[in-house]
Amino acid sequence: MTQNQPPLSAPAKAPLSRSLKLVLTFSLALNVAVVGLFFGSFLRDGPHRARVAMGDVSFGAYTQALSPESRQALRQAFRDNKAPKENLRFPFESVVAALRAEPFDPSAFASLLEEQAKITARRYDMGQTLFNDHISDLSKTERQAFANRLETMAKRAKIRRD
Repeated sequence: MTQNQPPLSAPAKAPLSRSLKLVLTFSLALNVAVVGLFFGSFLRDGPHRARVAMGDVSFGAYTQALSPESRQALRQAFRDNKAPKENLRFPFESVVAALRAEPFDPSAFASLLEEQAKITARRYDMGQTLFNDHISDLSKTERQAFANRLETMAKRAKIRRD
């Protein structure tokens, strides 16, 4: 016995509601905007702008306004500095041990934070000296370009604040 039945077709899909279409369109537009912001930032600032190396010397806007070559030279000067490295490193293991100690000793923890502040101040002082030396060694043209970049950054920041 043979049956000649037509093949089963998929049930007809209900059309998407108008509100669902709007939500999907908005979601797609938002995703495209996020991707556009990411790539726009990447193209404007380059791939290394957001990267901060441990032990790097940074003076915020001043460091950002340096040319990439100047930033690299300053990083290298910081690494090459002959200051005893142990005076600039903080033993985080001591903080972890103090936090886990039972009973907890708040004064021991506070003294570790004070020591960390002293180390940070020494690093900053060394970085400030190296930064000043680097800027002093720039040619007039390089200093003017640095000043222009710094001024541009300040104007951008002011526009964002307003």
